[in-house]
Amino acid sequence: MITLNLLPWREQLRKQRKAQFVRVMFGVAVLSGLIILAGQQYLATETQTQIARNQYIQGELRVLDQRISEINTLRTERADLVERMQVIQQLQGDRPIIVYVFDELARITPQAVYFNSFNNTGRQIQMAGIAESTTAISQLMRNMENSTWFTNPVLGSVVSETTAGVTRHRFQLRVTQVTPSVEE
Repeated sequence: MITLNLLPWREQLRKQRKAQFVRVMFGVAVLSGLIILAGQQYLATETQTQIARNQYIQGELRVLDQRISEINTLRTERADLVERMQVIQQLQGDRPIIVYVFDELARITPQAVYFNSFNNTGRQIQMAGIAESTTAISQLMRNMENSTWFTNPVLGSVVSETTAGVTRHRFQLRVTQVTPSVEE
């Protein structure tokens, strides 16, 4: 059996379809390449934009860190100033106390007692003096115990000296200074 192809148009149609398929495939390949290129360009642009944003945020964070360190420095300076102000206020408040202490000391000291030295260390006061009798020293200690400005008198030593027929008693006394309340 002999086969004759009486219809050559099918062969042409196949060639046309094949050529059209190749063109479509080439077009799809080009279009895909363009889409990929556009996607890469878009992602690169977005990446650059995000990098710029991150750099801006990093710069702002550095500025904020600097401001925070300045604030911390100012806070420590403020705390130092407040502490100094409190010390100054304490000293201003304690300034008249020494006047009251000496006034009270003059008021409670018996006639027969003389002081040679007076040392103040914090709230402890060391006194050295001369008394005509041990009774005067005892009276001084009782007066200090009853005083609103002194408490806990402790007699350190008493040494008797006789000069030109007159006996004198050298003594050392330690007492604690207190600040009376406003009501007292």
